[in-house]
Amino acid sequence: MLVLDFTRILGGPYCTKLLADLGAYVIKVEPPSGDHYRNRGPFKDGVSTLFLQLNRGKHSLCIDLKNPVGADLMRQLATKCDVLVENFRPGVMERLGLDYSTLKECNRKLVYCSISGFGSSGPLARRSAFAPIVHAYSGFDEAFGRYARNDMSINNPHLVADVAGGLTAFAAIQTALLSRCLRGTGDKIDVSLLEVMLSLQPFEVQAAQISPRQEQILYRALRTLDVSIVVAPTTQENFYALCAAIGREDMRDSDLYNNIRAREQNWNSLTDEIEAWTKLRSADDCEKILVAAGVPAAKYLSTEEILRHPHLAESRFFHKIDDRVGSHLEMGMPFCLGGLPSVKDERKCGLGAGNSDVLCGLLGISSEHFSALLSDRVVFDSESPP
Repeated sequence: MLVLDFTRILGGPYCTKLLADLGAYVIKVEPPSGDHYRNRGPFKDGVSTLFLQLNRGKHSLCIDLKNPVGADLMRQLATKCDVLVENFRPGVMERLGLDYSTLKECNRKLVYCSISGFGSSGPLARRSAFAPIVHAYSGFDEAFGRYARNDMSINNPHLVADVAGGLTAFAAIQTALLSRCLRGTGDKIDVSLLEVMLSLQPFEVQAAQISPRQEQILYRALRTLDVSIVVAPTTQENFYALCAAIGREDMRDSDLYNNIRAREQNWNSLTDEIEAWTKLRSADDCEKILVAAGVPAAKYLSTEEILRHPHLAESRFFHKIDDRVGSHLEMGMPFCLGGLPSVKDERKCGLGAGNSDVLCGLLGISSEHFSALLSDRVVFDSESPP
Protein backbone atom coordinates (compact mmCIF):
# COMPACT_ATOMS: atom_id res chain seq x y z
CA MET A 1 0.00 0.00 0.00
CA LEU A 2 1.35 3.42 -1.00
CA VAL A 3 0.59 6.36 1.32
CA LEU A 4 1.21 10.02 0.51
CA ASP A 5 1.69 11.77 3.85
CA PHE A 6 1.34 15.57 4.00
CA THR A 7 1.04 15.63 7.79
CA ARG A 8 3.24 17.32 10.36
CA ILE A 9 3.50 17.92 14.11
CA LEU A 10 1.93 14.98 16.04
CA GLY A 11 -1.60 13.78 15.21
CA GLY A 12 -1.20 13.17 11.47
CA PRO A 13 2.28 11.62 11.73
CA TYR A 14 0.98 9.33 14.50
CA CYS A 15 -1.71 8.08 12.10
CA THR A 16 0.73 7.46 9.24
CA LYS A 17 3.26 5.87 11.61
CA LEU A 18 0.63 3.21 12.37
CA LEU A 19 0.15 2.67 8.63
CA ALA A 20 3.93 2.31 8.20
CA ASP A 21 4.02 -0.18 11.08
CA LEU A 22 1.46 -2.27 9.19
CA GLY A 23 3.81 -2.40 6.21
CA ALA A 24 2.67 0.56 4.11
CA TYR A 25 5.20 2.46 1.98
CA VAL A 26 4.72 5.96 3.47
CA ILE A 27 6.06 9.01 1.64
CA LYS A 28 6.44 11.84 4.15
CA VAL A 29 6.25 15.15 2.27
CA GLU A 30 8.16 17.92 4.07
CA PRO A 31 8.84 21.59 3.34
CA PRO A 32 12.42 22.80 2.88
CA SER A 33 12.61 23.63 6.61
CA GLY A 34 11.42 20.14 7.56
CA ASP A 35 8.66 19.03 9.93
CA HIS A 36 8.43 21.27 13.01
CA TYR A 37 8.88 18.21 15.23
CA ARG A 38 12.44 17.71 13.98
CA ASN A 39 13.19 20.55 16.40
CA ARG A 40 11.12 19.27 19.35
CA GLY A 41 12.65 17.29 22.21
CA PRO A 42 13.48 15.04 23.81
CA PHE A 43 16.83 15.06 22.02
CA LYS A 44 19.62 12.50 22.02
CA ASP A 45 22.88 13.44 20.32
CA GLY A 46 21.08 16.39 18.75
CA VAL A 47 18.38 14.23 17.15
CA SER A 48 14.71 14.42 18.14
CA THR A 49 13.78 10.95 19.35
CA LEU A 50 10.13 12.04 19.33
CA PHE A 51 10.36 12.77 15.60
CA LEU A 52 12.01 9.40 14.99
CA GLN A 53 9.29 7.64 16.98
CA LEU A 54 6.56 9.27 14.88
CA ASN A 55 8.24 8.95 11.50
CA ARG A 56 10.38 5.82 11.57
CA GLY A 57 9.84 3.65 8.52
CA LYS A 58 8.75 6.56 6.29
CA HIS A 59 10.53 8.01 3.25
CA SER A 60 11.11 11.77 3.56
CA LEU A 61 10.43 13.71 0.36
CA CYS A 62 11.53 17.32 0.87
CA ILE A 63 9.85 19.49 -1.74
CA ASP A 64 8.55 23.04 -2.20
CA LEU A 65 4.79 22.69 -2.69
CA LYS A 66 4.46 26.42 -3.37
CA ASN A 67 6.50 25.88 -6.52
CA PRO A 68 4.10 24.85 -9.33
CA VAL A 69 6.57 22.18 -10.45
CA GLY A 70 6.63 20.67 -6.95
CA ALA A 71 2.84 20.66 -6.70
CA ASP A 72 2.57 19.05 -10.13
CA LEU A 73 4.96 16.27 -9.08
CA MET A 74 2.71 15.59 -6.10
CA ARG A 75 -0.35 15.34 -8.33
CA GLN A 76 1.50 12.79 -10.46
CA LEU A 77 2.47 10.85 -7.35
CA ALA A 78 -1.12 10.91 -6.06
CA THR A 79 -2.24 8.95 -9.13
CA LYS A 80 -0.17 6.00 -7.88
CA CYS A 81 -1.20 6.18 -4.20
CA ASP A 82 -3.81 4.26 -2.26
CA VAL A 83 -4.08 6.73 0.62
CA LEU A 84 -3.39 10.43 1.10
CA VAL A 85 -3.35 11.99 4.60
CA GLU A 86 -3.07 15.72 5.31
CA ASN A 87 -3.58 17.98 8.32
CA PHE A 88 -3.37 21.47 6.88
CA ARG A 89 -6.07 24.02 7.59
CA PRO A 90 -9.08 23.56 5.27
CA GLY A 91 -8.46 25.35 1.98
CA VAL A 92 -4.66 24.89 1.82
CA MET A 93 -4.71 21.69 -0.27
CA GLU A 94 -7.30 23.22 -2.58
CA ARG A 95 -5.03 26.22 -3.24
CA LEU A 96 -2.22 23.80 -4.08
CA GLY A 97 -4.45 21.85 -6.46
CA LEU A 98 -4.12 18.79 -4.23
CA ASP A 99 -7.67 18.62 -2.87
CA TYR A 100 -9.83 15.50 -3.09
CA SER A 101 -12.09 16.84 -5.84
CA THR A 102 -9.08 17.38 -8.08
CA LEU A 103 -7.21 14.18 -7.29
CA LYS A 104 -10.15 11.79 -7.47
CA GLU A 105 -10.54 12.68 -11.16
CA CYS A 106 -7.23 10.92 -11.89
CA ASN A 107 -7.38 8.32 -9.09
CA ARG A 108 -10.91 7.14 -8.31
CA LYS A 109 -9.60 4.59 -5.78
CA LEU A 110 -7.82 7.17 -3.62
CA VAL A 111 -8.72 7.24 0.09
CA TYR A 112 -8.19 10.87 1.10
CA CYS A 113 -8.07 11.72 4.83
CA SER A 114 -8.10 15.29 6.13
CA ILE A 115 -7.41 15.97 9.82
CA SER A 116 -8.18 19.44 11.17
CA GLY A 117 -9.05 21.16 14.42
CA PHE A 118 -12.69 21.89 13.64
CA GLY A 119 -13.55 19.97 10.48
CA SER A 120 -13.95 21.19 6.90
CA SER A 121 -17.18 23.16 7.34
CA GLY A 122 -18.81 25.46 9.86
CA PRO A 123 -17.90 28.85 11.41
CA LEU A 124 -14.68 27.54 13.02
CA ALA A 125 -13.47 25.45 10.06
CA ARG A 126 -10.61 27.67 8.87
CA ARG A 127 -9.43 28.61 12.33
CA SER A 128 -5.88 27.59 13.26
CA ALA A 129 -5.93 24.91 15.94
CA PHE A 130 -3.41 22.79 17.78
CA ALA A 131 -4.28 20.27 20.51
CA PRO A 132 -4.36 22.79 23.41
CA ILE A 133 -6.81 24.97 21.48
CA VAL A 134 -9.14 22.03 20.84
CA HIS A 135 -8.82 20.90 24.48
CA ALA A 136 -10.02 24.35 25.55
CA TYR A 137 -12.89 24.59 23.05
CA SER A 138 -14.20 21.06 23.60
CA GLY A 139 -14.93 21.52 27.32
CA PHE A 140 -12.21 19.02 28.17
CA ASP A 141 -10.05 21.52 30.06
CA GLU A 142 -13.04 23.11 31.81
CA ALA A 143 -14.21 19.74 33.09
CA PHE A 144 -10.68 18.84 34.17
CA GLY A 145 -10.34 22.14 36.04
CA ARG A 146 -13.80 21.83 37.60
CA TYR A 147 -13.03 18.42 39.06
CA ALA A 148 -9.71 19.84 40.25
CA ARG A 149 -11.64 22.46 42.25
CA ASN A 150 -11.72 25.06 39.46
CA ASP A 151 -7.96 25.21 39.13
CA MET A 152 -7.73 26.12 35.45
CA SER A 153 -3.97 26.53 35.80
CA ILE A 154 -3.61 22.72 35.83
CA ASN A 155 -2.26 21.72 32.43
CA ASN A 156 -2.48 18.31 30.85
CA PRO A 157 0.98 17.52 29.43
CA HIS A 158 -0.48 14.98 27.00
CA LEU A 159 -1.72 16.19 23.62
CA VAL A 160 -4.81 14.00 23.82
CA ALA A 161 -6.53 15.52 20.79
CA ASP A 162 -3.56 14.76 18.55
CA VAL A 163 -3.07 11.15 19.61
CA ALA A 164 -6.80 10.37 19.69
CA GLY A 165 -7.22 12.17 16.36
CA GLY A 166 -4.42 10.10 14.83
CA LEU A 167 -6.02 6.89 16.06
CA THR A 168 -9.42 8.01 14.75
CA ALA A 169 -7.94 8.79 11.32
CA PHE A 170 -6.16 5.43 11.28
CA ALA A 171 -9.44 3.61 12.01
CA ALA A 172 -11.33 5.66 9.42
CA ILE A 173 -8.74 4.85 6.75
CA GLN A 174 -9.08 1.12 7.43
CA THR A 175 -12.86 1.47 7.13
CA ALA A 176 -12.55 3.35 3.83
CA LEU A 177 -10.11 0.76 2.45
CA LEU A 178 -12.54 -2.02 3.34
CA SER A 179 -15.33 -0.06 1.66
CA ARG A 180 -13.12 0.34 -1.42
CA CYS A 181 -12.75 -3.44 -1.61
CA LEU A 182 -16.55 -3.71 -1.70
CA ARG A 183 -17.41 -0.70 -3.91
CA GLY A 184 -14.28 -0.28 -6.00
CA THR A 185 -13.91 3.45 -5.28
CA GLY A 186 -12.09 5.54 -2.67
CA ASP A 187 -13.59 8.08 -0.31
CA LYS A 188 -13.04 11.41 1.46
CA ILE A 189 -12.53 11.28 5.25
CA ASP A 190 -12.93 14.38 7.39
CA VAL A 191 -11.57 14.07 10.96
CA SER A 192 -12.46 16.93 13.33
CA LEU A 193 -10.33 17.01 16.48
CA LEU A 194 -13.14 18.90 18.23
CA GLU A 195 -15.51 16.00 17.55
CA VAL A 196 -12.81 13.52 18.59
CA MET A 197 -12.46 15.27 21.95
CA LEU A 198 -16.23 15.35 22.46
CA SER A 199 -16.37 11.62 21.72
CA LEU A 200 -13.96 11.10 24.65
CA GLN A 201 -16.41 12.75 27.04
CA PRO A 202 -19.61 10.66 26.94
CA PHE A 203 -20.48 11.39 30.60
CA GLU A 204 -19.89 15.14 30.30
CA VAL A 205 -21.92 15.48 27.10
CA GLN A 206 -24.93 13.82 28.73
CA ALA A 207 -24.52 15.58 32.09
CA ALA A 208 -24.41 18.97 30.33
CA GLN A 209 -27.96 18.34 29.06
CA ILE A 210 -29.44 17.53 32.46
CA SER A 211 -30.30 20.02 35.21
CA PRO A 212 -29.21 20.04 37.95
CA ARG A 213 -25.88 18.88 36.63
CA GLN A 214 -24.55 15.59 37.96
CA GLU A 215 -20.82 15.17 38.54
CA GLN A 216 -18.68 12.12 37.92
CA ILE A 217 -17.29 10.14 40.80
CA LEU A 218 -13.53 10.55 41.14
CA TYR A 219 -11.08 7.76 41.81
CA ARG A 220 -8.67 9.75 43.92
CA ALA A 221 -5.15 8.82 44.98
CA LEU A 222 -5.20 7.10 48.38
CA ARG A 223 -2.42 7.47 50.90
CA THR A 224 -0.31 4.51 51.99
CA LEU A 225 2.87 4.29 54.06
CA ASP A 226 4.83 5.21 50.92
CA VAL A 227 3.48 5.94 47.42
CA SER A 228 -0.19 6.49 46.61
CA ILE A 229 -2.57 3.86 45.30
CA VAL A 230 -5.88 3.92 43.44
CA VAL A 231 -8.73 1.50 44.18
CA ALA A 232 -11.77 1.05 41.90
CA PRO A 233 -14.57 -1.02 43.51
CA THR A 234 -16.85 -0.29 40.56
CA THR A 235 -19.18 -3.31 40.33
CA GLN A 236 -21.17 -5.00 43.09
CA GLU A 237 -18.77 -7.95 42.98
CA ASN A 238 -15.77 -5.61 43.29
CA PHE A 239 -17.36 -3.95 46.30
CA TYR A 240 -18.09 -7.23 48.09
CA ALA A 241 -14.51 -8.35 47.44
CA LEU A 242 -13.23 -5.06 48.84
CA CYS A 243 -15.27 -5.41 52.04
CA ALA A 244 -13.83 -8.88 52.63
CA ALA A 245 -10.26 -7.86 51.79
CA ILE A 246 -10.13 -4.91 54.21
CA GLY A 247 -12.16 -6.62 56.94
CA ARG A 248 -15.19 -4.33 56.62
CA GLU A 249 -18.02 -6.78 56.05
CA ASP A 250 -20.27 -4.31 57.87
CA MET A 251 -20.24 -2.03 54.81
CA ARG A 252 -21.95 -4.69 52.66
CA ASP A 253 -25.28 -4.10 54.38
CA SER A 254 -24.91 -0.39 55.09
CA ASP A 255 -27.55 1.82 53.49
CA LEU A 256 -24.69 4.13 52.52
CA TYR A 257 -22.91 1.59 50.31
CA ASN A 258 -25.03 -1.52 49.62
CA ASN A 259 -25.87 -0.64 45.99
CA ILE A 260 -24.25 1.26 43.13
CA ARG A 261 -26.37 4.41 43.41
CA ALA A 262 -25.85 4.62 47.16
CA ARG A 263 -22.09 4.28 46.73
CA GLU A 264 -22.00 7.00 44.08
CA GLN A 265 -23.95 9.35 46.35
CA ASN A 266 -21.57 8.60 49.24
CA TRP A 267 -18.41 8.12 47.21
CA ASN A 268 -16.20 10.47 49.23
CA SER A 269 -17.24 8.73 52.45
CA LEU A 270 -16.50 5.30 50.95
CA THR A 271 -13.11 6.50 49.72
CA ASP A 272 -12.29 7.74 53.23
CA GLU A 273 -13.13 4.30 54.63
CA ILE A 274 -10.81 2.61 52.14
CA GLU A 275 -8.02 5.09 52.86
CA ALA A 276 -8.30 4.40 56.58
CA TRP A 277 -7.14 0.87 55.68
CA THR A 278 -4.54 1.72 52.99
CA LYS A 279 -2.69 4.35 55.03
CA LEU A 280 -1.62 1.70 57.55
CA ARG A 281 0.16 -0.38 54.90
CA SER A 282 2.69 -0.04 52.10
CA ALA A 283 1.43 0.42 48.54
CA ASP A 284 2.89 -2.97 47.57
CA ASP A 285 1.04 -4.74 50.41
CA CYS A 286 -2.21 -2.92 49.60
CA GLU A 287 -1.98 -3.83 45.92
CA LYS A 288 -1.07 -7.45 46.65
CA ILE A 289 -3.96 -7.98 49.09
CA LEU A 290 -6.58 -6.20 46.99
CA VAL A 291 -5.61 -7.73 43.63
CA ALA A 292 -5.56 -11.23 45.18
CA ALA A 293 -9.10 -10.62 46.40
CA GLY A 294 -10.29 -9.52 42.95
CA VAL A 295 -10.40 -5.77 43.65
CA PRO A 296 -9.09 -3.49 40.85
CA ALA A 297 -6.17 -1.61 42.46
CA ALA A 298 -2.80 -0.22 41.41
CA LYS A 299 -0.05 1.88 42.87
CA TYR A 300 0.99 4.93 40.88
CA LEU A 301 4.00 4.33 38.66
CA SER A 302 6.17 6.77 36.75
CA THR A 303 6.80 6.23 33.04
CA GLU A 304 10.32 5.10 33.91
CA GLU A 305 8.89 2.48 36.29
CA ILE A 306 6.32 1.04 33.88
CA LEU A 307 9.01 0.78 31.16
CA ARG A 308 10.99 -1.46 33.53
CA HIS A 309 7.97 -3.56 34.57
CA PRO A 310 8.29 -7.33 33.91
CA HIS A 311 4.89 -7.32 32.18
CA LEU A 312 6.21 -5.16 29.35
CA ALA A 313 9.23 -7.42 28.94
CA GLU A 314 6.79 -10.00 27.56
CA SER A 315 4.70 -7.50 25.59
CA ARG A 316 4.85 -7.05 21.82
CA PHE A 317 4.16 -3.32 22.20
CA PHE A 318 7.78 -2.28 22.72
CA HIS A 319 10.66 -3.20 20.44
CA LYS A 320 14.35 -2.58 21.05
CA ILE A 321 15.78 -0.39 18.30
CA ASP A 322 19.44 0.29 17.55
CA ASP A 323 19.91 3.34 15.36
CA ARG A 324 21.95 6.54 15.07
CA VAL A 325 20.88 7.68 18.56
CA GLY A 326 21.77 4.35 20.17
CA SER A 327 19.68 1.61 21.73
CA HIS A 328 16.19 2.44 22.99
CA LEU A 329 12.63 1.17 23.16
CA GLU A 330 10.25 2.02 20.33
CA MET A 331 6.47 1.77 20.56
CA GLY A 332 4.75 -0.57 18.14
CA MET A 333 1.05 -1.00 17.45
CA PRO A 334 -1.40 -0.54 20.35
CA PHE A 335 -3.01 -3.86 19.42
CA CYS A 336 -1.76 -7.32 18.51
CA LEU A 337 -2.21 -9.30 15.31
CA GLY A 338 -0.65 -12.69 14.74
CA GLY A 339 0.93 -11.63 11.46
CA LEU A 340 1.86 -8.08 12.47
CA PRO A 341 5.25 -7.03 11.06
CA SER A 342 7.97 -5.84 13.44
CA VAL A 343 8.74 -2.15 13.90
CA LYS A 344 10.74 -0.82 10.97
CA ASP A 345 14.14 0.78 11.21
CA GLU A 346 14.82 4.41 10.51
CA ARG A 347 14.69 3.88 6.73
CA LYS A 348 14.58 7.15 4.79
CA CYS A 349 13.18 9.55 7.40
CA GLY A 350 16.23 11.85 7.35
CA LEU A 351 15.19 15.14 5.74
CA GLY A 352 14.93 14.50 2.00
CA ALA A 353 16.57 11.08 2.31
CA GLY A 354 13.79 9.48 0.27
CA ASN A 355 13.85 12.02 -2.58
CA SER A 356 15.57 9.80 -5.13
CA ASP A 357 13.71 6.61 -4.17
CA VAL A 358 10.34 8.31 -4.52
CA LEU A 359 10.86 10.54 -7.54
CA CYS A 360 13.17 8.29 -9.57
CA GLY A 361 11.98 4.93 -8.29
CA LEU A 362 8.21 5.53 -8.13
CA LEU A 363 7.65 8.35 -10.61
CA GLY A 364 10.39 7.21 -12.97
CA ILE A 365 12.02 10.59 -13.57
CA SER A 366 15.55 10.55 -14.96
CA SER A 367 18.68 11.30 -12.94
CA GLU A 368 19.16 14.43 -15.05
CA HIS A 369 15.64 15.62 -14.26
CA PHE A 370 16.21 14.87 -10.58
CA SER A 371 19.45 16.89 -10.55
CA ALA A 372 17.61 19.78 -12.22
CA LEU A 373 14.92 19.69 -9.51
CA LEU A 374 17.65 20.01 -6.87
CA SER A 375 19.42 22.87 -8.64
CA ASP A 376 16.10 24.67 -9.32
CA ARG A 377 15.27 24.40 -5.59
CA VAL A 378 12.11 22.41 -6.15
CA VAL A 379 13.48 19.47 -4.20
CA PHE A 380 15.71 19.79 -1.11
CA ASP A 381 17.82 17.48 1.02
CA SER A 382 19.65 17.78 4.32
CA GLU A 383 22.52 19.54 2.55
CA SER A 384 20.28 22.12 0.87
CA PRO A 385 19.77 25.48 2.64
CA PRO A 386 16.04 26.16 3.17
